[in-house]
Amino acid sequence: MQQILSCYIPKPNLEPINYEIINQIISFLIAEKKPFGYIPSKLIAPNFKKKITFNKLDQNIDYMLCTANLSSYLLEEYFNSTNDDSSELLRKHLTTLYNESKKLSDDPNTQFFHIYKNIYPVDDGLDNFSQSTYYNNILIIMSLYFESCDIFEEPKEEGLS
Repeated sequence: MQQILSCYIPKPNLEPINYEIINQIISFLIAEKKPFGYIPSKLIAPNFKKKITFNKLDQNIDYMLCTANLSSYLLEEYFNSTNDDSSELLRKHLTTLYNESKKLSDDPNTQFFHIYKNIYPVDDGLDNFSQSTYYNNILIIMSLYFESCDIFEEPKEEGLS
């Protein structure tokens, strides 16, 4: 930290993804042993912005997801290097959270924040910078599974019904 005008400013964390935090989240989910049942994989990648609009997510969530999505390729690289089922585990966990959120609210923004807050229990006792680092990584995870339509609905093509 640096001291400027008698207040401390944290050094910026310019790391787009924190693999230690990703590992903590995955380890937490593995230990949770939540029964998922069968959750089909969608493997769909519609236009990201169209999907945000289609799902009626507000501009703050739009910004959060789009910014996080810039780093989602790093998460994909991480999954490719691990040779385990962590990607599939996260997919099932997020899909389950999304399905839960739809039962709790019809509002897509409320659904988004239900998923955001329930992926991993971020310690409220952490300083703001550390909490922010956790939530940034959670957003990267969410953006990857948002893009593949594992969370939120796939936009319907106009003229097709």
